Amino acid sequence: MVDNVYSDPVNRVVNEQVYFPKKIRKGKKWAISVPITKKLKWYLERYDCPTSGYLFPSFRNPGKPISYEAVYKYMKDAASKAGLGHQKVSTHSGRRSLVTHLHKAGSSLETIRQITGHRSLQNLQAYIEVGKDQVAAAIDNVAL
Repeated sequence: MVDNVYSDPVNRVVNEQVYFPKKIRKGKKWAISVPITKKLKWYLERYDCPTSGYLFPSFRNPGKPISYEAVYKYMKDAASKAGLGHQKVSTHSGRRSLVTHLHKAGSSLETIRQITGHRSLQNLQAYIEVGKDQVAAAIDNVAL
């Protein structure tokens, strides 16, 4: 929703965090807040957002959110334009990539868990992809 991102959508005043409200998943309620980065804030301040309702409304039905299918199509088009049309691209692969990049950058598992909203470290670890280069580097760092 627009008010989860903007404190004043008319003047494009961006909140410090994006708030994802409580949802019921597997019988449990959960909610997370994720800080808005400087780069994202810059884009959001320039985005011609609606003043209420969904931040990304459906083109066919503005009272509803953009559909998964529309997001998937935009992602595929963007991947193709970036020369990645041969790659398997989806919202889920984007989530996996984010987790992997955060891990490679040295973010703690607990930090990544909070960003992604995973309920446990065990669930989070299924998303982390470790490459051969990381395994080799870890072994090289061991002083014998």
